[in-house]
Amino acid sequence: MFRLLEKISHGQHPTLAMLSVLKVALHWQSLRLYSMVLTQTHQS
Repeated sequence: MFRLLEKISHGQHPTLAMLSVLKVALHWQSLRLYSMVLTQTHQS
């Protein structure tokens, strides 16, 4: 994970790279939550 951050922040502003990584992580989390809710509503 840290290696990935190093690669992304290379030649960039470190905090900007961190923010983009955070945004992607949050996006995946919300997607997973959304699919979980969908499957639960389909089951009931």
